[in-house]
Amino acid sequence: MKIAINYFSAANKGGIGVYSRCLVKALLELDKQNEYHLLCRKGEDHRPVERYPNVRLHRLSGRRVWFEQVRAPLRLRGIAPDVYFSPDFTLPVISPWPAVVTVHDLSFVRFPKSISRKARLLYRTLTPRAVRKAARVVSVSEFTRDELSHEGWGAPENYRVIWSGLRAEFHEIIKDRDFSKTLQKYNLFDEYLLFVGLLEGRKNLGGVLEAYRIVFETMKTNGDDPPHLILAGGQGHDFDDIWEAMKALDMEDWVHYLEYPPDKDLRGLYHGATMFLYPSFYEGFGFPPLEAMAQGTPVVTSNVGAMKEIHASHALAVNPKNPQAIADAALEILEHPERRAELSQQGVEYARRFTWSAAAKKYLELFKEVAGQNG
Repeated sequence: MKIAINYFSAANKGGIGVYSRCLVKALLELDKQNEYHLLCRKGEDHRPVERYPNVRLHRLSGRRVWFEQVRAPLRLRGIAPDVYFSPDFTLPVISPWPAVVTVHDLSFVRFPKSISRKARLLYRTLTPRAVRKAARVVSVSEFTRDELSHEGWGAPENYRVIWSGLRAEFHEIIKDRDFSKTLQKYNLFDEYLLFVGLLEGRKNLGGVLEAYRIVFETMKTNGDDPPHLILAGGQGHDFDDIWEAMKALDMEDWVHYLEYPPDKDLRGLYHGATMFLYPSFYEGFGFPPLEAMAQGTPVVTSNVGAMKEIHASHALAVNPKNPQAIADAALEILEHPERRAELSQQGVEYARRFTWSAAAKKYLELFKEVAGQNG
């Protein structure tokens, strides 16, 4: 079986880049028989996948639309795949090959201002077409599947839910030596609360900042030393608004921003945090809370959407629109060490369920199903 994969997004730093790299690597570790053709960006480093004998890289130039809608279909003519897979929302408008597409969320519909006008136009135009065109549509949660069904895109009988995995390194608790290096690098020797993710409006950073202010003032009033707050991640489309909210707190000595810390430092940041705050308004899945759980860090998350489905059973889940509720959950963890220890242990055990090998097995079964239908 020839499996062609749109590997364009693998070069991205964000969640979909992680998804593409980890899933493809897991597929290649699992499947030594089928032939994989990865359509990737010219000039990017793809050595981690080049070493597999059943892989061929097709290096194509151009930005996303040109790459996907022109260069990829032309190259696919020569490949003649049994299945074409896109892990990133969209498919070529014109292509005769049976396809599988993954849709991670509908944030471009629910929170359109959180992305650029250009990206919004891309997803609003091409994602509904891809969902209707694909032989199978994978959603990363039941929540996203229900969102697709609500929009009426495609046939619900073609939807499949496949939970994502966690990177293997996050399933290993960081060693004390490496943890100490991370603390020294970022000068983190006090307690701190942590957020990791793209800093954008739908992540509810305004609620996080307001909740932190409540925690800070409550602890100061009680004569306790409050923890610091660290926001780590890339800058979203509406980052300027978040930056202004951070400055408005007037707490520069207590609130810190780390722009895209490297992956090798993330485990240490998670492990060292007193708790992880992720009361997002909207997610399709949400890697960061599971990564924090895997490192033994208690999580405060939302009681809505995919967070309710994926994270809430092993975290403190609150109404994301209520900063007081977020603060109360944080104070519960800060003031009750036994609750913190309980959430820590439960989180580590729960996070072990999420592996890329399990996701890859389900995808491979899906590819065989689609290829068999068209054989």
